[in-house]
Amino acid sequence: GTVFIIMAEIQKVYSYSTINKTLTDISGSAIFSPTMDDPWISFQYKDVYYITNKKDGLYSWSGAGNVAATANAPKMRAATIVKDHILGCDYQFGSGADHPQGIAWCAEAAVTTWTAASNNDAGAFDVDDTPDLCLTIEPLGQDSAILYKERNIIPITWIGGNEVFARKQAIPGIGILGTDGIINLGDEHIIMGNDTFYVYRGGNDINGEIAIRIRDKVYPRLHPVYKNRVRSLIIEESREALFFYPDQLSTGFPNQCVIYNFEENTWYGPFPIGSRGVSKTGFSARAQSIFSAGVPDIASTVAIIAADYPSTTGGPVNLFTDSLRGCFKFDPLNQKDDTNDILRIAESGDHDLTHGLTSDLGTEVMLPAGSVVQIQRVNIGLVDDSTSGTINAYLGYRMDEHSSIKYEGP
Repeated sequence: GTVFIIMAEIQKVYSYSTINKTLTDISGSAIFSPTMDDPWISFQYKDVYYITNKKDGLYSWSGAGNVAATANAPKMRAATIVKDHILGCDYQFGSGADHPQGIAWCAEAAVTTWTAASNNDAGAFDVDDTPDLCLTIEPLGQDSAILYKERNIIPITWIGGNEVFARKQAIPGIGILGTDGIINLGDEHIIMGNDTFYVYRGGNDINGEIAIRIRDKVYPRLHPVYKNRVRSLIIEESREALFFYPDQLSTGFPNQCVIYNFEENTWYGPFPIGSRGVSKTGFSARAQSIFSAGVPDIASTVAIIAADYPSTTGGPVNLFTDSLRGCFKFDPLNQKDDTNDILRIAESGDHDLTHGLTSDLGTEVMLPAGSVVQIQRVNIGLVDDSTSGTINAYLGYRMDEHSSIKYEGP
């Protein structure tokens, strides 16, 4: 199949052919109006690409011609697919009542049927037992989606029959910081919450322990007005989740980034992105159309973040766009910021050197609590490094997890 990257600026939507290197306006006569607070959210269903935001509503693109408004569909902040139903949150039908705390779904496999009737299973309900607003909805597993409100996490489960979907408030008091602050790994979500980062796998438990090292470096510095404009990106090849967020120096766009390696449970950053900031993120996979936003210029490449994933013909392209409507890709072979050198500071996770100690005979050494050991040598290795230039290594140490880190080097 043909690989297209779907891009959008403030008023228009474009398709970019990765084969012909051509950018085509597929907006038709439509003039769109997404914002940093109401960004485009995308998903795919039956080889059709859908985008939605609360201001413009639901549009689709089949791979040819222009995008088209989905007939009868409400305007929705975010939407996804569960059991052949488009399921959206924070919705409004035309000029009717607004439902910022509600969800709505189309009839099974009928994307233009949204009004409940005896011969279909379309429907809607409000989740208004708490005053916070719906921000996004993401699938989890085969039969469920998770509704993320400002201060609540609510599983929405397909049950069929007359009820169609059931809901249960699972995690009160914890929500998501912004519509785009989530990484979906299929069987778990990594979210940027209001007070820390979390991993949610369904049910009544949520893991906030993953962010112990990084929380105090991020949350006290969030911009008080723009903090909901967080953006996220997954680089599956290197098992990394990227979160872009605005700090107190932001002019409205995310200008800082942290990286979470969810395979090694390690954080990197935070580090500044630069004066351009980030407006939206996206990626493409082989023979698949995926979404990015903000963009007439796709000529530039920038590797703000060094990630060790393979570069293959037709392989994934990871993208972000900036406040000046430029579109950039993460390129492991071009470690430049538009031809400019990049200074990076990367920090590994903590390593307890008293674990896994062995004697000269190879047997494990068990140390009593409170033991003091002398470390004579530490080996530092760089894996798959192809960077030209100077790399300075510093060794940091502390006696316990609550002490400040002292560095020696280079």
